[in-house]
Amino acid sequence: MTVSKYLLLVVALLQLQKTEPLPTSFALRQPRALFGRTWMRAAHSSITFSTKTEPPATALSGDELASWILLEFPDAVVTVTESPDSPDLPPSSPFFTDDGSSINARKNIWPVSSISCRVLSSEVQELRQSVDSYVAMMTQNKCSLVDEMVATEVSVEEENKDWMKVVQQDWKPRMIGVKPPSSALVVTLPFHTSEDVKGILPDTLTLSDVIEVKLTGGGAFGTGEHVTTRMCSIKCLEIVETLLESTAKTEPITVLDYGAGSGLISLACLTAEGARGRVATYGVEVDRTAVYAGRANAELNGLSSSDFEMFRPPEGAPGAELWDDYTGSESQDPGLVEGDVDRLADELSGSFNLVVANILAGSLVELHDTLERYCAAGGDLVLSGVLETQAEEVVEVYERGGFVGMKVEKVDDGWAMITGKRRAT
Repeated sequence: MTVSKYLLLVVALLQLQKTEPLPTSFALRQPRALFGRTWMRAAHSSITFSTKTEPPATALSGDELASWILLEFPDAVVTVTESPDSPDLPPSSPFFTDDGSSINARKNIWPVSSISCRVLSSEVQELRQSVDSYVAMMTQNKCSLVDEMVATEVSVEEENKDWMKVVQQDWKPRMIGVKPPSSALVVTLPFHTSEDVKGILPDTLTLSDVIEVKLTGGGAFGTGEHVTTRMCSIKCLEIVETLLESTAKTEPITVLDYGAGSGLISLACLTAEGARGRVATYGVEVDRTAVYAGRANAELNGLSSSDFEMFRPPEGAPGAELWDDYTGSESQDPGLVEGDVDRLADELSGSFNLVVANILAGSLVELHDTLERYCAAGGDLVLSGVLETQAEEVVEVYERGGFVGMKVEKVDDGWAMITGKRRAT
């Protein structure tokens, strides 16, 4: 993920978190922070900077300083904590310039920020100098005045660890659901062993009960961590198993996974007994990272492109341009290093036995015509990524279209899964 996307993430998280009355904290990192070679075996240090701003000075917010640090030290791990400590300055109050004009009404900023950085020990002095220079530059330019900037004493942690192993220890296999009567769908990463899998199973299950889906890891959404992915994976697997039992053995079954991410839901469908060779899954994505991840995960699970392949959205569909995660913009070139990403063909319209989309409510509403177009008459529809409070609106939109029997089938931790069928012609 590019630094520019981190900047957007910081601002978005700050805006979200600042509605809460308590101090907030979140961590930022570049991908290299966990997996870069320099981080695998090296001594590290932690340093904390704190800023304090009060009117009439303008604020140097935590996200601005964190962004600067990440630009200068891309291997750093940065944690920003912002807390309201002034009862006279509510978080929604803008800061003002000396002449009384507001220049910061566009975002809420807590008056106190604390920024903790973890860097290579060899970079600590350079980090301090860089932050000092940045603060001086911003003060001189009157862009962001800092009333107080205090750096704590450096806490040196002379660690010489294999950081790859440290990270791997924190990533356990994940059981994303139990399929009746007694099969566990488990997501593993390449370094997991059978003992790792055994360690997360309940006493009632053994390794022989495990249905395994392997993921390479990476930035694409869909690791089984989120409840919506878990609900959709189990439900779609059950639908595919029913289709395999109820249709002729010579009849192919097709699944459209719109917004496939890592491809986990499609891969779960292909674990059904008898699925290989009969079930073809199509993943649709606008993110290059997801396209790479989906193809790599298919290969890791021994699948061919006839079992699972990634596509771009069809021409004219909402968000149809391929998003380039490396440039932070819509790609003008669909080519990838390992081949082009084809658009989902119009000829496939009305052919999919199962259409699943685990995105967000707003996107699902925009995509209702597209999903209806590709779902076969009488085909199944599974939607998620929808908050329980948003579910009714999504159900109404799809019922007004070509779907029947739309309902909220399951709610877990505030997230809803909606199911229905394409109206038979």
